[in-house]
Amino acid sequence: MSALAVLGGISAVSSITGSISEAGAIKSQAAYESQQLQMNSKLADLQAKSAIRVGKENAENYRRQVKQTIGSQRAIMAAQGIDISTGSALDIQTDTAEWGAVDALTIKNNAFREAAGYKIEAIGYRGQADFTTSAAKYRARNTLISGGLSAINQGFQTYALAGGGGGSSTVKGTTPPGYRGSKTYFN
Repeated sequence: MSALAVLGGISAVSSITGSISEAGAIKSQAAYESQQLQMNSKLADLQAKSAIRVGKENAENYRRQVKQTIGSQRAIMAAQGIDISTGSALDIQTDTAEWGAVDALTIKNNAFREAAGYKIEAIGYRGQADFTTSAAKYRARNTLISGGLSAINQGFQTYALAGGGGGSSTVKGTTPPGYRGSKTYFN
C-alpha cells in the first residue's frame, strides 16, 4: 500500500470524524437552545397565572374600597340629617356602586388581557423550541451526509492519483470483425 493511499485514507477518516463531531455539536447546541426556550415558555405560563391572580386580587380590593366609599357617603349624609334611602342620596350611592363594579371588571379584564399576552408568548417559545430541535436534526444529518460524500470523494481522488483506473477516460473494447468505424464495444 502506497503512502499516498494511507494519507488518503487518513484524510477520509478525518473528514468523517469531523462531520460526526460537528453533527454532535449541532445537536448539543440545539438541545441547549430548546431547553432555554422551554424554560422561557414555563416562565411565561407562570407570568400569565400571576397576572390573573393579581388582577382578581386588585379587583376584589377595589370592590372593598368602593364599599368603604359608599359607607363614608352614607355616614356623611346621615350625619347631616339626609335620608340615605331615597332621592339624590340613594342615586349617589347607586352610581358609586355601579361605577365601582365597572372599574373592578376593567381591572379584571386588563389582567386577563395581560395573561393572554403571556400565554401567546409561551406558545411562541414552545414552537421555537420544537423548530430548533427539528432544524438541528436536519442540519446534523446534512453535515454527516456531506462529510461522508467528502470522504468518498477523497477516496476516489486518492485512488486516481495512485494510478488506479489507468487515468484514461476511454472505454477499452473490441471492434467486431469487418467493422471499420471508430466505435468500440464492451467485452
